[in-house]
Amino acid sequence: MNRVSTSFMVLPIVAFAGCVPTAPEGQLRTRAAFDLKCSEGDLSVADLGGGVGDSQHGATRGVTGCGQRATYIYDGYRRAWLMNNMDTPAAPMQQTQSAPAAH
Repeated sequence: MNRVSTSFMVLPIVAFAGCVPTAPEGQLRTRAAFDLKCSEGDLSVADLGGGVGDSQHGATRGVTGCGQRATYIYDGYRRAWLMNNMDTPAAPMQQTQSAPAAH
């Protein structure tokens, strides 16, 4: 092949690569605010790794806020963050009155 025809083959591949969506953090914050019943401004997001290719399929983020935390995984096929795990503080145990000891 000559140099001109090779460049026409590469150009569409490069153009397509620029159109691959990445995991949107704004969508994550909106979803987490709803799930945790917390305002977006009170949330903290930590990158926990993962993510394959430009779409970041499988990327994992930890979100904390309002005394709770949740883990989200990005599904690049659905283009959505999915909650994987949620940890809420344990409710204080109520003390029950014990029966008097038998003599």
